[in-house]
Amino acid sequence: MISLVRTDQDHPDFLLLTHLLNADLAVRYEVEPSLFVKINSKYRFDHVVLAYDGNEPMGCVTMSNYADGTAELKRMFIHPNHRRKGAAKMLLSEFEKWMVELGYTRCVLETGIMQPEAIQFYQSNGFHSIPSYSGYEGSRCFEKNL
Repeated sequence: MISLVRTDQDHPDFLLLTHLLNADLAVRYEVEPSLFVKINSKYRFDHVVLAYDGNEPMGCVTMSNYADGTAELKRMFIHPNHRRKGAAKMLLSEFEKWMVELGYTRCVLETGIMQPEAIQFYQSNGFHSIPSYSGYEGSRCFEKNL
Protein backbone atom coordinates (compact mmCIF):
# COMPACT_ATOMS: atom_id res chain seq x y z
CA MET A 1 0.00 0.00 0.00
CA ILE A 2 1.33 3.44 -0.95
CA SER A 3 1.52 6.06 1.78
CA LEU A 4 2.48 9.73 1.53
CA VAL A 5 4.43 11.93 3.94
CA ARG A 6 4.81 15.70 3.94
CA THR A 7 8.26 16.82 5.05
CA ASP A 8 11.16 19.03 4.00
CA GLN A 9 14.50 18.79 2.20
CA ASP A 10 16.35 17.50 5.27
CA HIS A 11 14.52 14.18 5.32
CA PRO A 12 17.04 11.38 4.64
CA ASP A 13 14.70 9.66 2.16
CA PHE A 14 14.39 12.86 0.12
CA LEU A 15 18.19 13.09 0.06
CA LEU A 16 18.43 9.46 -1.09
CA LEU A 17 15.80 9.87 -3.81
CA THR A 18 17.28 13.11 -5.14
CA HIS A 19 20.70 11.44 -5.27
CA LEU A 20 19.14 8.72 -7.45
CA LEU A 21 17.34 11.38 -9.52
CA ASN A 22 20.62 13.20 -10.14
CA ALA A 23 22.26 9.95 -11.25
CA ASP A 24 19.34 9.19 -13.60
CA LEU A 25 19.46 12.65 -15.14
CA ALA A 26 23.25 12.47 -15.52
CA VAL A 27 22.91 9.31 -17.62
CA ARG A 28 20.10 10.76 -19.75
CA TYR A 29 21.93 14.03 -20.44
CA GLU A 30 25.49 12.66 -20.38
CA VAL A 31 26.73 15.04 -17.67
CA GLU A 32 28.10 14.70 -14.16
CA PRO A 33 25.49 14.23 -11.40
CA SER A 34 27.10 17.12 -9.51
CA LEU A 35 25.65 19.49 -12.13
CA PHE A 36 22.14 18.84 -10.78
CA VAL A 37 23.33 19.24 -7.19
CA LYS A 38 24.76 22.65 -8.15
CA ILE A 39 21.58 23.72 -10.00
CA ASN A 40 19.31 22.79 -7.11
CA SER A 41 21.55 23.99 -4.28
CA LYS A 42 20.20 27.53 -4.70
CA TYR A 43 16.76 26.39 -3.49
CA ARG A 44 15.44 25.64 -0.03
CA PHE A 45 12.81 22.91 -0.31
CA ASP A 46 10.53 23.31 2.68
CA HIS A 47 7.59 21.46 1.10
CA VAL A 48 8.48 17.89 0.11
CA VAL A 49 6.09 15.00 -0.42
CA LEU A 50 7.48 11.46 -0.20
CA ALA A 51 5.77 8.26 -1.33
CA TYR A 52 6.39 4.94 0.39
CA ASP A 53 5.68 1.29 -0.25
CA GLY A 54 5.64 0.13 3.35
CA ASN A 55 8.87 1.57 4.73
CA GLU A 56 10.59 1.75 1.34
CA PRO A 57 10.84 5.21 -0.28
CA MET A 58 9.31 5.17 -3.76
CA GLY A 59 9.33 8.76 -4.91
CA CYS A 60 9.38 12.45 -4.14
CA VAL A 61 8.27 15.87 -5.32
CA THR A 62 8.96 19.37 -4.03
CA MET A 63 8.45 22.99 -4.98
CA SER A 64 9.95 26.43 -4.99
CA ASN A 65 8.11 29.73 -5.00
CA TYR A 66 8.18 30.88 -8.62
CA ALA A 67 6.06 34.05 -8.36
CA ASP A 68 3.13 35.40 -6.38
CA GLY A 69 0.54 32.65 -6.40
CA THR A 70 2.71 30.35 -8.54
CA ALA A 71 4.60 27.32 -7.29
CA GLU A 72 7.28 25.60 -9.36
CA LEU A 73 7.19 21.82 -9.18
CA LYS A 74 10.73 20.48 -8.72
CA ARG A 75 12.60 17.21 -8.16
CA MET A 76 9.76 14.82 -9.03
CA PHE A 77 11.13 11.30 -9.16
CA ILE A 78 9.89 7.75 -8.86
CA HIS A 79 12.45 5.03 -8.11
CA PRO A 80 12.74 2.74 -11.18
CA ASN A 81 11.72 -0.29 -9.10
CA HIS A 82 8.43 1.41 -8.21
CA ARG A 83 7.27 2.89 -11.50
CA ARG A 84 3.84 2.08 -12.90
CA LYS A 85 2.33 1.51 -9.44
CA GLY A 86 0.38 4.80 -9.24
CA ALA A 87 2.80 6.60 -6.93
CA ALA A 88 3.47 9.47 -9.35
CA LYS A 89 -0.21 10.35 -9.66
CA MET A 90 -0.67 10.13 -5.89
CA LEU A 91 2.41 12.32 -5.30
CA LEU A 92 1.22 14.92 -7.78
CA SER A 93 -2.27 14.97 -6.28
CA GLU A 94 -0.95 15.44 -2.73
CA PHE A 95 1.52 18.08 -3.95
CA GLU A 96 -1.27 20.05 -5.67
CA LYS A 97 -3.50 19.76 -2.58
CA TRP A 98 -0.70 21.12 -0.38
CA MET A 99 0.03 23.97 -2.78
CA VAL A 100 -3.64 25.02 -2.72
CA GLU A 101 -3.56 24.89 1.11
CA LEU A 102 -0.54 27.24 0.96
CA GLY A 103 -2.44 29.69 -1.27
CA TYR A 104 -0.97 28.89 -4.67
CA THR A 105 -3.32 29.07 -7.66
CA ARG A 106 -0.92 28.02 -10.43
CA CYS A 107 1.93 25.55 -10.88
CA VAL A 108 4.74 25.64 -13.44
CA LEU A 109 7.48 23.14 -14.17
CA GLU A 110 10.43 22.56 -16.44
CA THR A 111 11.52 19.15 -17.68
CA GLY A 112 13.85 17.98 -20.40
CA ILE A 113 13.34 16.45 -23.80
CA MET A 114 15.27 13.37 -22.67
CA GLN A 115 12.43 12.63 -20.24
CA PRO A 116 9.56 11.74 -22.57
CA GLU A 117 7.74 9.77 -19.88
CA ALA A 118 7.70 12.88 -17.67
CA ILE A 119 6.38 15.04 -20.51
CA GLN A 120 3.61 12.52 -21.20
CA PHE A 121 2.79 12.25 -17.48
CA TYR A 122 2.44 16.00 -16.99
CA GLN A 123 0.35 16.41 -20.14
CA SER A 124 -1.96 13.58 -19.11
CA ASN A 125 -2.40 15.24 -15.71
CA GLY A 126 -3.63 18.61 -16.93
CA PHE A 127 -0.41 20.52 -17.57
CA HIS A 128 -0.22 22.63 -20.72
CA SER A 129 2.89 23.60 -22.64
CA ILE A 130 4.15 27.18 -22.16
CA PRO A 131 7.19 29.04 -23.53
CA SER A 132 10.46 28.12 -21.83
CA TYR A 133 11.22 30.17 -18.74
CA SER A 134 14.34 28.30 -17.65
CA GLY A 135 16.82 29.23 -20.34
CA TYR A 136 17.99 25.61 -20.65
CA GLU A 137 18.29 24.34 -24.19
CA GLY A 138 16.23 21.21 -24.68
CA SER A 139 13.78 21.95 -21.91
CA ARG A 140 10.00 21.88 -22.00
CA CYS A 141 7.94 24.04 -19.67
CA PHE A 142 4.38 23.48 -18.54
CA GLU A 143 1.73 25.10 -16.35
CA LYS A 144 -1.48 24.12 -14.62
CA ASN A 145 -4.06 26.14 -12.75
CA LEU A 146 -4.67 24.63 -9.33
